Amino acid sequence: IEKQKRDYEALEEKIKKYAYQDESSKEGLETMMLKSMVKMKTMMNHDVHHLCKMLIEGSNKAVITMTSLLNQYPDMDETLYHLVETFLETAKQHIETWKIYL
Repeated sequence: IEKQKRDYEALEEKIKKYAYQDESSKEGLETMMLKSMVKMKTMMNHDVHHLCKMLIEGSNKAVITMTSLLNQYPDMDETLYHLVETFLETAKQHIETWKIYL
């Protein structure tokens, strides 16, 4: 979980740098990151099995949503596309790590 937190914090910094360069995407990206961090903090009070199940479910939803966005906007800015791809790969790696705790 600590590794996931560090990974997402690093990605959040990259997204913030990008968002402040492109004002049109700033609000949506900040909302997405805020929701993710609130969920992460909320889940910290559960046992490992339950926590991992919730993390996997949340990450799966995020993967579906982000993949849908990639498909909806094929002309997406290259930098933003790379950030979304990084997010997807990170989420998929974490899902694999958490599976052993179910």
